[in-house]
Amino acid sequence: MILLVDDDRRYVKTYIEELKYFGYEVIHQDNVDKAMDFILDRLKSIDLLILDVMMPYGKIFENQDTDNGLRTGLFFLEKIKEVSIDHIFPIVIFTNVSTNNLPIEIRELVLQKEEYTPYNLVEKVRQILISKH
Repeated sequence: MILLVDDDRRYVKTYIEELKYFGYEVIHQDNVDKAMDFILDRLKSIDLLILDVMMPYGKIFENQDTDNGLRTGLFFLEKIKEVSIDHIFPIVIFTNVSTNNLPIEIRELVLQKEEYTPYNLVEKVRQILISKH
C-alpha cells in the first residue's frame, strides 16, 4: 500500500487515480496529524510513502519551527524515521520545493512535481517497489 501525504487534494488527485489504475492501493492523507495516526495504526501495511514538503504543520508540529508550514514535510520525515524502526519502507519526497532548499541527505529522495506526469510517477513507484524486493 502507498501512503500519499499531501494537503493539496486537487493537485494529487490525478496522481492517485493513475496509481490506482495501475493496480496500486493508495491511501491519501491531507494533513500530518491524520497521516501520523494512520502510520501508527497501519505501519506494517505501508510499502511506500510519498510525502510533500509544504503542508500545514498540524497539532503534531505546532511547537516546531516549520517556517509556517514550508518545512512541515521535513519534520514529518524525521518523525517517521523514529516510529518506523521496525518496519522500514521507501520514502519519496514529491514536492515543488527546490532541492537547493532541502538538506543534502534527503535530496536523493526528491522528485520534483513539475517534472513528473502521473504516468511518470507510476513508473518511478514501480522501479522503487521492484528494487525494494
